[in-house]
Amino acid sequence: MAKSTIRILVIDDQEDICKFIKEKFTSYGWEVTYFTDEQKALEQFKPNYFNIGILDLKLPSIGGLEIFKKLKEIDPRIGIIILTGYPSVDSALVSLKNGAFDYIKKPFDAEQLKNSIKKQLLHMGIIEDVTLKINTQIGKRIKKYRKHKDWTLDQLSQHTNLSKSLISQLEHARNSASIMTLYKISHALGIKMKDLIGEL
Repeated sequence: MAKSTIRILVIDDQEDICKFIKEKFTSYGWEVTYFTDEQKALEQFKPNYFNIGILDLKLPSIGGLEIFKKLKEIDPRIGIIILTGYPSVDSALVSLKNGAFDYIKKPFDAEQLKNSIKKQLLHMGIIEDVTLKINTQIGKRIKKYRKHKDWTLDQLSQHTNLSKSLISQLEHARNSASIMTLYKISHALGIKMKDLIGEL
């Protein structure tokens, strides 16, 4: 996770759900602010403060979709996740069409909601996928040393006894390399394994 604080806004008229989300996600180091009254939430909502908004679709006075639209008007960059105890294809389509990142049926578990939040934070560029970053760096180094030897993928494949497809996937960060795979590649290229891994 990124070191900067992740701020989450929850608007749901069921206080037990708000407290559940706050309790679970503050344990990850995230800041959670919740409102059971959507009018108060709108009055106190500040642009460029919250990363994610979690909204109940069925709110007593204004309604989740209206709140959603108003929040987006004030802060277009906020990511929205819709919760509902009354799921339907129509409400899901309307939510997603209006720009909601995800649509989650109640009751939900904390892991499901956490995964949705993390996916959205990755999508927004607020947190990094460390695995992808490492795979990308290793892939670039494999390609660099292969090109330095003026080898094709086929030639590296022949020298390592690894498939051309696997090497291509590694170079494009679509797969993670095992220690044995890195050993075979570095040995074939005449370099040390640390030259591929570097300072990760």
